[in-house]
Amino acid sequence: MKNKFQAIIYTIKGILMLEDEPEVNTEQPKTPSKLYLILGALTGMFLGLTVGTNIYTYQLQQQDSKYNPAKIFAIDQLVGFQYFEASELEDRVEGIFRGYISSLEDSEATYLTSEEVATYEAELNGTYVGAGFHFTWGISGQYLVITEVIENSPADIAGLEVGDYITQIDDDLAKLSNSTILYKKLTYSGEDAVLYTIKKNNTEEIIKIPIIPTVLQVDYITSIKVDEDIVCITIDRLVNGSATEIEKLILEYQNEGINNFILDVRTVTQAEFEEVVNLTDLFIEDGELFSTVNKATEVKTYHATPKYTPTNLVFLTSTSTKGSMEAMLGTLQLQGLATIIGSQTTGFGLVQDLIKLNDGSGIIVSSAVLLLPNGDNLNGTGITPDIKVSLGSAYTFDFMTKGEANLELDAQLQEAIKFFK
Repeated sequence: MKNKFQAIIYTIKGILMLEDEPEVNTEQPKTPSKLYLILGALTGMFLGLTVGTNIYTYQLQQQDSKYNPAKIFAIDQLVGFQYFEASELEDRVEGIFRGYISSLEDSEATYLTSEEVATYEAELNGTYVGAGFHFTWGISGQYLVITEVIENSPADIAGLEVGDYITQIDDDLAKLSNSTILYKKLTYSGEDAVLYTIKKNNTEEIIKIPIIPTVLQVDYITSIKVDEDIVCITIDRLVNGSATEIEKLILEYQNEGINNFILDVRTVTQAEFEEVVNLTDLFIEDGELFSTVNKATEVKTYHATPKYTPTNLVFLTSTSTKGSMEAMLGTLQLQGLATIIGSQTTGFGLVQDLIKLNDGSGIIVSSAVLLLPNGDNLNGTGITPDIKVSLGSAYTFDFMTKGEANLELDAQLQEAIKFFK
C-alpha cells in the first residue's frame, strides 16, 4: 500500500504544478533489486500514460517522514475499533488514496477503484454498465425520477418506466442527505442485486425490484427533426467513434436537403479528448482548432484537416457543459461558424488523463490547459452564449415531476428553432 501511495504522489507531482517534487534519478541503478523496486513500483504501475507524457524514474524511499505508514495504520486501527458504525477495511484503504487526490485544487481530479476504472473505460467505448436507467432528483429531493429506461436493460425487463419514482435503494432512503451512498449504489457494476423500492408512475402502487447490473451497448447520439428543415442532434457523451457517427447523421440529413442543425451538448460532462478534436475538425475547413499547454510549458497545437462538413450550426449549452467541449465551442464561436444558445458553460478548460495502476485502479488528473486560437484560456471563465436563454422553470418542473422532456417547454431549444426561421 505504501508504494502505491507514493507512486500516486509522484505521478500527481509530475503532472500538476505542485511544489516539493522528488528528484529525478538520472543514474543507472546499481543493483537488480533497486531496478526491480523502481520499475515494479513506478513504471510498471503506469499502464495508461498518454502519448507525450514523459516517464521519469524516481527513487522510492523505504522510509519517508512525510508519508508515515505507522500513522496510517494507527488511525485505521482506531477507526476500525472505535468508530461506532461498521466499516469495511477495503473501503478505508481505498479512502486513503481517494482522500489524497481529493485534496488537490483540481476539483475534477479523482481516484478510481479497479471496478470504477473498468466502468469508465467501458463507457468510453460506448458501453453502459449498470441497471439500465437514467434519473433526476424529484422536486422535493425525497425521491428520484426515472427519465429514461434503456431498451432490453435489466430495468426495462423488470418493468421500470419513465416517470416512476425511486424512493429507496436497499436500506437507504432516496433523499439528498444520502446522495453519496445512493450514487455509489446507482453506479454499482458488481454481480449482486441492488433492491429498488419503486412508486409507479401516477399511482400509489409501491413495489420492490431486485436488479443485477449488466453491460449494454448504448447510443449516446440521437437525432430528431424538430421542424421541416431543422434537425436536433443530442449528444449525451462523446466517446470513441462519436464524431464519425455525428458526421454520418449530418450527411444523411443533408442528402434529404436539410442543412440546419442544432447540436445539444447541455449534458456533456464527459468527452474523450481525441473525439472532441475530430468533431471540431468536422466543422472547420483549415487553420488552428485549439492548443494545449502542459506543466513543462510544452505547447501542442491541433489543426484542421482537409475533411470538412459545411453546415448551419447552433449549439445548445448549459452550466454542465465543460472540459474540452468548451474549447470546441470557443473556436467555432471565434470563427463565426456556430451560434451558441443557452447558458454560460462551466469554465473547466483542462485536458484530463486517466492513469492506470497495475492493480486495476487509477487516477484522473488534469494534465494540460486548453487555449483557443487567439490565446484565450477558458479555465474559470467558460463560453458566453451568443444568445443567453435559461431552460425555463416550466420545463424544469415538468421534467423533475414526470421524468419526460417536453420539447415545447424547452425555452433554449425553441429559441434555436426560432433562430433558423
